Amino acid sequence: LPVFCETCPHYLWLTEDKFEPKFPRGIMYMCSPPLRKQEDIEALWNGIKVGTVQTIGSDHCAFTKKQKEDHCATFMDIPNGFPGCEARVPIIFSEGVLKRGLSLQRFVEVISTNAAKIFGFYPKKGVIAPGSDADIVILDPDKRHSLNAADLHMGTDLSVFEGMEVAGGWPVMTILRGRVIVEDEKFVGRLGEGEFVKGKLDDATMATV
Repeated sequence: LPVFCETCPHYLWLTEDKFEPKFPRGIMYMCSPPLRKQEDIEALWNGIKVGTVQTIGSDHCAFTKKQKEDHCATFMDIPNGFPGCEARVPIIFSEGVLKRGLSLQRFVEVISTNAAKIFGFYPKKGVIAPGSDADIVILDPDKRHSLNAADLHMGTDLSVFEGMEVAGGWPVMTILRGRVIVEDEKFVGRLGEGEFVKGKLDDATMATV
C-alpha cells in the first residue's frame, strides 16, 4: 500500500520546553505525538525539502482554555490537541519559505497539491488549471500578523502560538470556485456555498506525490 508522511505546523515551530513545570500554560500543549526538540524540527523541515514528508495538515481541535483546565487533573484526562487551521499556511510560509528557503513550488505542494492528490480530489482541487475549481488563496509575503487568540478567527480563546507572529505570508484573499469569500480577514461569501467533493483514489495520481 502507498504510505505518505504528514506533519503539522506546531511540530515545525514549537519545542518540548512548553511543557516545563515553570510554564503555567503547559497543559495547553497536550497533543499526540508530543512536541519534540529543535533538532527534530530541523529534521522535519529537511524531510519537507527532500520529499520524505509529503503534506502539512493542521490537526485542528478547537478546545478552549477552560476545557483544558477543567480536565487537567491527570495526563490522561487533558483534551488532546488544539486549534491551528488558521495559522497553518502563514506559518509554513514564514518558517519555511522566508526563514529556510523552501521553494514556492514545494510550499504549494505540501500545503495543497499533494493532499488533493492523496485524497483523490486532484485535478478538481489542488491546482490552478482550465477545468479545475478556481480555489485560490492570495498571500501577502510581507504582511506580519499576530498569532494571539484575540487576533485570530478560530472561535476559541486558546492559541498555542500566543505571543508569536508570522514574518509574512498572511492570507489577504480567499477565492472559492471563482468567487471571493474572504477579503482582508472579513467573510464576504454566502452561507451554503460549500459543496461536497467525493474523493476517488487513483494510483497513478498518488504516484506523482
